[in-house]
Amino acid sequence: MKRTLVALCLAAFFAAPSFAAEMSTAPTDPAALQKLAEEGDSNAQLNLGNYYATPHNAAPDHEQAAIWYRKAAEQGNAEAQYRLGSLYYRGKGGLRQSYEDAYFWFILAAKAGSRPFAVDRDETARHLTDEQTEAVQKRVDDWKPVIRN
Repeated sequence: MKRTLVALCLAAFFAAPSFAAEMSTAPTDPAALQKLAEEGDSNAQLNLGNYYATPHNAAPDHEQAAIWYRKAAEQGNAEAQYRLGSLYYRGKGGLRQSYEDAYFWFILAAKAGSRPFAVDRDETARHLTDEQTEAVQKRVDDWKPVIRN
């Protein structure tokens, strides 16, 4: 047990620098993100959504965030699916509050294996009837990610 824990810690330690290097090469300039996002890069779309959702010398633009989160979410980006679900849950970004739509996106995000996504999925399910839950599950079963070139 102790050896396994040490091995995991070492693996995380050695993986962290490469992850940090990968993150530092991602563009943070909105114009660069916009260009990549328009080319269909789901990570750029997510990051552009995050940019709009965060105040930058002005109020957050949740409507623009929702647009970019949706584009990334439709391609299967779990973080974007979660963030889009959160906007539906709160009724932000020009989206009407919809527990069904929030639940749909949270289910897809949770399939990526993130515990926080699963917790919010389960919490949202408490707002739904059995019929609504079944209808959303059918949508999930029928869902296919969009392939963008």
